[in-house]
Amino acid sequence: MMNPSKNNQNKYNAYIDEIIAKKKIFIREQCKAESLVHKQFIFLDLLKVANYYFYCIMFGSGTIHQELKLDKLLYLHGVNIFFDHVFCDFTEAQYAPTFLTKNVGRIHSFIKICGETGELERVQDYCKYNLVEYIGQSGNCLQFRFANKYMGLENFEILEGIARTERRLEIQRSEIDDIDSKKGNVIKQMEKYVYPWQKHFIGYDTNEIIDTYYFDIAKLYVERMFYFDCFNDNAEFGGIPYKIYSQCAILIISFAFKHIEYSRLLTRKHSGIDFINVLTINRDIAEMVDIFSRVCAISINDAKQIFDCFTLTYEKYNYHRKNIDYLIMPYVTVSKTQVVFNIVGALSGIYAFLLGELSRKFPKDWSRNISERESQFRKDIFKLFDDDLYIKIDRNLLIQSKGKTLTDIDGCIIEKETNQIAFLQLKWQEQYGDNIGRRQSRMQNFLNETNKWIDDMTEWLKESDKMKLASMLGLKEKQIDLD
Repeated sequence: MMNPSKNNQNKYNAYIDEIIAKKKIFIREQCKAESLVHKQFIFLDLLKVANYYFYCIMFGSGTIHQELKLDKLLYLHGVNIFFDHVFCDFTEAQYAPTFLTKNVGRIHSFIKICGETGELERVQDYCKYNLVEYIGQSGNCLQFRFANKYMGLENFEILEGIARTERRLEIQRSEIDDIDSKKGNVIKQMEKYVYPWQKHFIGYDTNEIIDTYYFDIAKLYVERMFYFDCFNDNAEFGGIPYKIYSQCAILIISFAFKHIEYSRLLTRKHSGIDFINVLTINRDIAEMVDIFSRVCAISINDAKQIFDCFTLTYEKYNYHRKNIDYLIMPYVTVSKTQVVFNIVGALSGIYAFLLGELSRKFPKDWSRNISERESQFRKDIFKLFDDDLYIKIDRNLLIQSKGKTLTDIDGCIIEKETNQIAFLQLKWQEQYGDNIGRRQSRMQNFLNETNKWIDDMTEWLKESDKMKLASMLGLKEKQIDLD
């Protein structure tokens, strides 16, 4: 006989499959395009509305959240699905259209349908890998619950990240107060510089005071939201130091904050201009490369390489769809000569996309720098242990038995008082993106590798004596306790 739980699983899977199939038929119908230009219109319409609602999520009041019934995850899933159906090789077109987006409510509803489709696919993945379990049906609702009793490590890290951001905010308080004191003067200047372009769109100039103000805001924002140091400043990718890539990321974030404020100022002065039509704009690729070159004092070729690392093109699409959570990046190619500036990508997904690109474009540099990052990680760990109380071995050591290499040690710490030894093995975890299967696979690989390392070390220690271990570590026998 069939297992009842298996039978239930087959029933809800068939039910969800049917819903997903119907939704995707509807999505395909809505995304049908008669020409490449038509597809550009569809894609830009969707991106403009999605950006607007992400803006409302990030900056909107509680009242706006309630009125619009904002759901961040729904929109993120929606972006993934509509990219799947609409994004294509837009470089066959010389330019992208600039136009007024209308029927915002209808487009918003379509994005939500895309989001519902993406969420249903995610639920199926959760069930497939036993992260949630089906518990029954109530009316038209399928009911699920989390399979694990306790909070997962990823959720714990989210809460830890929130607490870290709050602490960083307190540390930055004096710098924030200093920036706030300049805001009034900066806004007055911006009001003079912003103007309507072609009646319904936005144009503005800037100056050093305005640019510096927003660059300083962006630096503090990066410290709070992207608090990790991904790589050493001097780590090179494609011959360019990581510091320059990071500087350009801050520059892009400053563009986003500045553009948002200019958009607010313009729509306050001109009630006939809709915020949704000025928030998301097309930019000339050559112009952006020139800005990167001038601001960062780098060559045009280097600026092109860096700008490409923040830009989604069709040839990169499959890679990033598999390897990052959601398709939110600063720039998306919409013609041969233009990109669309994606505000939410600049303020949220910028570092995830940059790291994905560096890994994709420069695999040898990535591998080398990951090894060097492990060295820095080891140094950071060692800083937690007092030199007066511990001996620290900060080098990689090969573990051999009978002439064969079993494994390696990335470092070890010896407590002086007890002579107890802690052996360290450091692992770098790659992004797994929106793919739950890849997540489970990497978790299982990590578990298998960890258990193998423990088994190999256990066997090796059984064969080792104090003299052998002391020689390998550069210590005296009396400094080691194998019991």
